[in-house]
Amino acid sequence: MTPLVPLVAEIVSADKVTNDISAINIVDTIQSQGFPVIFRRLTFLTTLRRDMSDASLVDVQLTVTLDGQELAKAVHVLNFEQGDIAKDIARIEGFVIPKAGLLKFVLSTIGGAPITQYSTPVSLVAQPTVAPTPTI
Repeated sequence: MTPLVPLVAEIVSADKVTNDISAINIVDTIQSQGFPVIFRRLTFLTTLRRDMSDASLVDVQLTVTLDGQELAKAVHVLNFEQGDIAKDIARIEGFVIPKAGLLKFVLSTIGGAPITQYSTPVSLVAQPTVAPTPTI
């Protein structure tokens, strides 16, 4: 398999008629004034091209880690039965990031090598300082 487009967004929508994909709030960095950070949902999207030797149905797993610590894992099936291109959408509901670090989404075959991955830094930003209000 050849990965074409991996990304993570808060919302990914697939049109059932046209097969067009829309991604809203693409996550390329996460900055927070405190931890934990809670997302209602995060969605991993990738488009893959099937190689001649690949099966039309492939068991895969998405593993999400923060600095190597596993936060989530989901197993599902990639379906190439409609052609040589598959769009894979894996949604994680109620996702919690406990600290700063490198957040990594890795799609791999079950027990096999990674197919594609997407990484984004998670960082702590200073809270803005507020000047004291003068008293009169």
